[in-house]
Amino acid sequence: MATTDRQGWSGDATQETLQELVALGPELVVDSAGLARRQSVEIDTVERLVRPMQRVSRVIFVARFWRGDLMNLAETLFGEEASQIVDSEHLTEAEAAAEKLVAAKVKPTTRSHAQSWEHARAVVGLKDEEQAEWLDKSRAEEWSARKLANEIEAAKAGPGKTTMRFWLVVECGTEARRDKLADELGPRGYHVKKQEKLTKVAKPKKAKRKGPVTAQRKHKGAPKRNTRQRPPK
Repeated sequence: MATTDRQGWSGDATQETLQELVALGPELVVDSAGLARRQSVEIDTVERLVRPMQRVSRVIFVARFWRGDLMNLAETLFGEEASQIVDSEHLTEAEAAAEKLVAAKVKPTTRSHAQSWEHARAVVGLKDEEQAEWLDKSRAEEWSARKLANEIEAAKAGPGKTTMRFWLVVECGTEARRDKLADELGPRGYHVKKQEKLTKVAKPKKAKRKGPVTAQRKHKGAPKRNTRQRPPK
């Protein structure tokens, strides 16, 4: 007898649906290359595309939470063997560490308060009730994830107080290397600010040729003698 999951799919139907990357309804087909219309099904009103759009947006929002939950579950069940489920072509070690941390520190009941996965990442160092309060405030004020992180940091220092801050400025050479380093440092509790700056590339100076010392060059380099004649006494 086929079982039914919480979304109403039976076991047989679920296996059939998994042939698509994401099931959006009878009108659309989604695979690893993109989204296309199923020609056998008529789309007579724009409202028929509202629900699929909402579903795609929701999947984008929760995908990194799912992945973090899945990696944490694998570690709980299989320990070090859990690393086998991570495909390095799609997920770096730094990204995996960040997603596992957020999934472990931010509960599913709190995630719904977040505007994005990045916003949830900004509150990982807070208590559960504080996380929800800050995320609600961020949503109301329409803060970016960076703004939220800065506001939390400022609140820790307290009003009217000063705090000693220590900075390490690192030139990374490329955007990819910078982003990779930022992803590695963020989960470890460092406040990372990304920045770009245009600088002029200095032209290399041409080295002066040093040829053999000739009589002429030696004469040119010698100090000039005083050739003025002294008046007779």
